[in-house]
Amino acid sequence: MASRMKDIVNHRLRGVSTKYLQNYSNWFALIEVTKFVANKNVHIRQRMEQNRKAWGTYTNIENYYRNL
Repeated sequence: MASRMKDIVNHRLRGVSTKYLQNYSNWFALIEVTKFVANKNVHIRQRMEQNRKAWGTYTNIENYYRNL
């Protein structure tokens, strides 16, 4: 699993910034969860609807880091 994540970060995302490491791991987890799902778009939408605050958290990530 670690080598697959490393491959995604280095090749698909083209590098690492430790500031966004949590986002990279979330993206990797989503890819892993949807690997064997027939209709990926529906599955991703359902997962996004489970957490209504996800978009607000994502768009305010810079403020969280600034306050940290």
